[in-house]
Amino acid sequence: MKEILTLQFGTYANYVGSHFWNLQDELFNPMYMNQESPEIAQDILFRFTDTPHGPVCHPRVVMFESKGGMGSVTASSLNPIDREAPFDHWRGRVQRVEADTVPKSKYLEYLDDQEEQQGQPAPASAAQPEAAALPDFALDDTVQYWTDYAKYRLHPRNVVELPGIHHDLTPFDLFPHGGSLFDSASMDDTMLENVRWMLEECENISGVHAIVDIDSGFSGVAARVLEWAHDEIPKHPLVTFGVMPHSLREPSPLLQEESRSRRVVNQSLSYHSLLSVSSLFVPLSSSHLTTGSFPGLHLQPSKPFHSSALLAAAIDTATMPYRMSSSALGEMTYFTSLLTSQPEMNVAALSCCLPFPLPRATSLQSFLQHAEGVHLVDWFTPLMSGFRKARLTFPLVQSIMCRGLRNSARVVSDVNGHTTLGKDFAGVWDDYLARVPAAHTSRVVSDVPLPVPVPFPRFFTSRISHAGELLPETEFRGSGEDVVSCPMATQLQVSSAMSPHFEELQQAMKMVQRRTKLQFEKEGIRVDDFLNVDSTLDSLVGAYGSQSYEDFSMEPEDDDE
Repeated sequence: MKEILTLQFGTYANYVGSHFWNLQDELFNPMYMNQESPEIAQDILFRFTDTPHGPVCHPRVVMFESKGGMGSVTASSLNPIDREAPFDHWRGRVQRVEADTVPKSKYLEYLDDQEEQQGQPAPASAAQPEAAALPDFALDDTVQYWTDYAKYRLHPRNVVELPGIHHDLTPFDLFPHGGSLFDSASMDDTMLENVRWMLEECENISGVHAIVDIDSGFSGVAARVLEWAHDEIPKHPLVTFGVMPHSLREPSPLLQEESRSRRVVNQSLSYHSLLSVSSLFVPLSSSHLTTGSFPGLHLQPSKPFHSSALLAAAIDTATMPYRMSSSALGEMTYFTSLLTSQPEMNVAALSCCLPFPLPRATSLQSFLQHAEGVHLVDWFTPLMSGFRKARLTFPLVQSIMCRGLRNSARVVSDVNGHTTLGKDFAGVWDDYLARVPAAHTSRVVSDVPLPVPVPFPRFFTSRISHAGELLPETEFRGSGEDVVSCPMATQLQVSSAMSPHFEELQQAMKMVQRRTKLQFEKEGIRVDDFLNVDSTLDSLVGAYGSQSYEDFSMEPEDDDE
């Protein structure tokens, strides 16, 4: 077993993470798991504990959050024995903050009722109830905290509440706020205790996933913790997903500009700090998405509950190649080295296709044969702002993951009145991708579709069947019928199409007004730090803007010439 430890930093990162763990938890449903030979190795991401009632699983994750940021769930409620944090060493100012108890969401109340009826914790392999038998939890309109829709079981070691940082009360919106907190008296030990515990529990660590809110002080915390992790396990890959929610509208143009400037500086400082400790860095944002970005979805990007679900599904699918029980790509180390063969280019862009637009009762082979003139980029929507989506811009290297299409790959199709059996799933993809220019393409396919658990947003259009297939124009999914799974594909690539993203960020940094930089300087950012950030952005613009796929060879040089 090769374990992966996940670290989540910040409220929006935990929104994404909560959907991610719901997806993993849903895979324990027997409808997705072959008990004799499961396709996805769940012990990579989960830790299992034997109890008198059977095995209980918890995510192998440490979530960093502000006090009160978990809504009805608190760190002390997870560990009632230790309700008071041991800060006897603290000699600084003490401030008492009281807040009303947050009521549980209807969904969490339902889970509590189910567990009470069972009289014991549900075993890890327990099947989830049918969606049709459940009440309408109206999560799309009522979610206020990421715990409101968490269906997985938390362990006391899963959560770190930042001391002295209270949700929506304590200013924590600047990158240096996190570093200052980490560097304060003994806070490093407090924040690292659970990370150390999780790492020490791993028998054979494969690497670390990090989901980081790069538009707040949590990115400063992440920079310190990931630097420690990089030093602690230097030979293991660290894949960082830098996430940013949809930008909020401020009440005045002046406040809107100040908010935009802080966002730019936070993002630039995060890039500079996190790229140096990450094997692979993947920026993800919903700020550029619109309600029409995904034809099969009624997506509302301004809702964190919606946008975070989309990002979580993309992360889940894109990382499957090294989480499968028998993967051609092997371990996480090989996967990251494949995408980062050029040392100065360790940023990759992630695009996704949700759901994959395969018409119902149509073979993948037939679909691709009739898709002449349709380019690969037409199916994928980039999750990186500023990405130049153009047919003549080819990836230098890419990993394409496709899931949930195998049942449609060998459908009997009618050709001139005769029936014929299509090629197998992998063969169909290989034939198609062979026609897509790229210096190097890694392709992995899986039978397992994207599970759509009950707390996932109900944002699929009526043209999508309960199995996630595209219905004919004259057919619609019934109003009482929910989508329970769907085919999906992701494209993780290194490409010159990413250059505009860095150019826009570099230009935005130059336009940041002096008063905004002064806010950061008052919190400990020096003039030299801004110069280093400028140098990092210069390097990224130069590295990604000067590459073409013809010059990007994955083959070793011939020493005989």
